[in-house]
Amino acid sequence: MKHVELKDVVFSYQEGQPVIKNVSLSIEKGSYTTLIGHNGSGKSTIAKLIVGLLEKEAGQIIIDGLDMSEENIRKIRKKVGTVFQNPDNQFIGSTVRDDIAFGLENSRVLQSEMDAIINRFAQDVGMMEYLEREPENLSGGQKQRVAIAGVLAMSPSIIVFDEATSMLDPRGKREIKQLIKDIHHVNEITVISITHDIEEVVESDFVYVLNEGEIAMAGKPKDVLIQTDKLISLSLDVPFAIKIQELFEKQNIHINKEINMEGLVKEICQLK
Repeated sequence: MKHVELKDVVFSYQEGQPVIKNVSLSIEKGSYTTLIGHNGSGKSTIAKLIVGLLEKEAGQIIIDGLDMSEENIRKIRKKVGTVFQNPDNQFIGSTVRDDIAFGLENSRVLQSEMDAIINRFAQDVGMMEYLEREPENLSGGQKQRVAIAGVLAMSPSIIVFDEATSMLDPRGKREIKQLIKDIHHVNEITVISITHDIEEVVESDFVYVLNEGEIAMAGKPKDVLIQTDKLISLSLDVPFAIKIQELFEKQNIHINKEINMEGLVKEICQLK
């Protein structure tokens, strides 16, 4: 079942200079889809179009069967949650508890029900013991965990992560990437991740590669990420496992291409 569809979508920040050019894509319900591309390729603009922060110039955007229109925008925003790049820009409350509660209060959730919801999702993201902490005293990774808890509390069926790990240190990146995987697996939420992290792409179900506002490549990561020459021509990185395989090739040791380390290790173990 298609959960998100874009059909020939065009968008321009300045008239006559489209940054999204007749883009069509579809995202399956319950899937984990990544969008990658160099800076300025249009991937974050597509994220904003999907969540209704920008209005398309032409084409059609369909979210869970609803056409993106003024009539449907409120319904759509209840279905889609967003976690942005900078966690500091997402805090509203004076404590972690207040921040998770913010969306619930706006949705007029009963106070008698609110604490249980806050506690559940604070627990899910590993922030239960920080509920009374002030956000400014948290690490970047902890702040993103709180932002994710606030989104989950609203029960969206789709979550868009817009460069959610790009401002974090290596440990924070690992923690949030694992949390995104866990959320997808446990909650069966449709995940759309806008990312520069090629190793995150390896873990996804499907990937779209954008270039100059158009879809340059699309498919399962195992099919897309082995096209190293094309990725490099688009100013993108290649998986670490592929880099190791290229070193083997230089030594005239030929193995099947694998995009993750687990697959690579199996291939190496089969060498005689």
